[in-house]
Amino acid sequence: MKGLLIKDWRLALQQKRFFVMILIISFFLNFNLNGNFSTGYLTFVGAMFVMSTISYDEYDNGYLFLMSLPVSRQTYVKEKYLFGFLLGMAAWLLAAVFFVVYQLAVTADFTMGDTFLIILIYIPIFIIVIDVLMPFQLKYGGEKGRIVMFAFIGGMLALGYLFVLLIKMLGVDLSQNLYAVSYVDVVFGEIAFFLLAAVVTGISMAVSIRIMKKKEF
Repeated sequence: MKGLLIKDWRLALQQKRFFVMILIISFFLNFNLNGNFSTGYLTFVGAMFVMSTISYDEYDNGYLFLMSLPVSRQTYVKEKYLFGFLLGMAAWLLAAVFFVVYQLAVTADFTMGDTFLIILIYIPIFIIVIDVLMPFQLKYGGEKGRIVMFAFIGGMLALGYLFVLLIKMLGVDLSQNLYAVSYVDVVFGEIAFFLLAAVVTGISMAVSIRIMKKKEF
């Protein structure tokens, strides 16, 4: 698995200009839009790069070469999940730094505890997104996998928009309800979300391993 991680890391380094551009965009988004938005943006862009590494592996019969090495298909799948989680966490840490800088610059009553809870929720979210997309990427490959990925992201954005629209139509003041939720409730809610992400990861990895074992090169 170490060799696969090194391979994917070197692939990521070949895209360093792209990552630098994303970092610059995320930094300025903090001061032009809501800083919380740029945190999610940078986290998801970083995590989604693992899908590109699968496309690189498929190119020019790359799978045939990889499977000729002392690497099992199960190990290959586990490495992809691990690499995606590592990239997502690295991106999240950078985004967290940007968000804290933004809060210090524009918020007078900045508190680290509240800020940490706000941005912590992105970790289980990006893990679940990877869990959902990974089986499709392994099953359908680069082109169809990207279509599924964009369809999933578009669907999530549409659901979010419909949820906000429904809340407004019902006349519910969401901000007041959020203030009524206690700190303890928020903590337990995020713990539950992390547990959900762990369960979804286990299911997704089992499905992906099965897909990879049946895959013909």
